[in-house]
Amino acid sequence: MRLCVIGLGRLGLPSALVADAAGHEVRGLDVDGTRVAAINRRDVDTREPGVTTLLGDPRCSLTATTDPAEALAETEFSVVTVPTQSQADGSFGLVAVLAAVEAIGAQAQQLSPRHVVVLKSTVSPGATDGAVRAALTVASGLNAADGPGLVHAPEFHAIGSIVHDITRPYL
Repeated sequence: MRLCVIGLGRLGLPSALVADAAGHEVRGLDVDGTRVAAINRRDVDTREPGVTTLLGDPRCSLTATTDPAEALAETEFSVVTVPTQSQADGSFGLVAVLAAVEAIGAQAQQLSPRHVVVLKSTVSPGATDGAVRAALTVASGLNAADGPGLVHAPEFHAIGSIVHDITRPYL
């Protein structure tokens, strides 16, 4: 399976590394060039157990970039793990999520015809079928039935156990 993990922070990098270790072709996309360079050097500053071990494994083939075209080319899945900030009204900020799905939509012609966008970022109820789907549809120029699929799979992991939680979800 070919996938792109968008947002290589607290949740995204461990998610990308676990998928890579499972044998999938994983590309990472992040707006932070310093973070991307550190990942590609295999030298990240993290306190998350398991991340440096997975990244330092000689079999690790994860690559990271700031270029959406490079990261998304011919992928079957995009996993959006960008941060969402809680708003005063209890909702979640969608700025980074919308930017991510717009980047995916802009690359629609390079994606697998059955491409699926997976939102692991926490969004408010209704956002997936509302603002997020609308942004993806407008950016791709495709209607919802013909464009990339969209699913919401929120993650709630405690800092310090993300790799463990992903690899052993029911233990």
